[in-house]
Amino acid sequence: MVYYVPCLDNAEGIGKLNSTENGENYERHCPEANKGLDCVIPRPEGYKIPIPWPQSQDEVWLGNVCHKGLLENKSDENSIRIEGGKVIFPAGGPKSIPEMAKYLDTISQMVPDISFGQNTKVVLDIGGGIGSFGASLLERNASTLTIAPKDAHENQIQLALERGVPAMYVPIKACITPIPESGSEYRANVTWSVRLHNPPIRLQSIRIDSYIARKELFKAESKYWYEITLRIASKLGSNT
Repeated sequence: MVYYVPCLDNAEGIGKLNSTENGENYERHCPEANKGLDCVIPRPEGYKIPIPWPQSQDEVWLGNVCHKGLLENKSDENSIRIEGGKVIFPAGGPKSIPEMAKYLDTISQMVPDISFGQNTKVVLDIGGGIGSFGASLLERNASTLTIAPKDAHENQIQLALERGVPAMYVPIKACITPIPESGSEYRANVTWSVRLHNPPIRLQSIRIDSYIARKELFKAESKYWYEITLRIASKLGSNT
């Protein structure tokens, strides 16, 4: 099977980068005008129609997975196994649906208001790998977007998609804000509620006219998205 994503595997665009130190080669570099694909890419030879949900929680077609490296690594963890032309996700594995269900139950006990499927209907799962967390949340009427880096385990997202879990590649490394060399600037001991609405000291390195401007911009942005979230939540509530 040929594995090719036009905007991620654009060798010409990647070759023009000045540096790949921060994972720039994993970002989107779409072909220039008139160089992109303008046709429907045929289904790869041997690719089968994905196994439908909810059966896909437990198994997907092996032939639909391009890279096999992750399968070999995860097999040692009892997370997956290959059997009869399929990739099986064992019920007793550490990332199996039953184990994820226990994990979600624990979260619900710790944060009762989270109420998956009612108060919480959309979840962002960063570094979600093979999608077991997202698959478990679908059982609770909550949609999950699984995000993982495009790295040596390139088929993580393919496994999640084959299972029926929304997933995408994101160059996480390039998005991470460096931690200041001085530990005192990090303010790791500040409580969550304070961190949510007040800018960390490290953001003061941003070159804006004044400290007040930086602080107020942060609070304004926080208030803006808080109000949007409330409106979305109210709309979802009115449709249930």
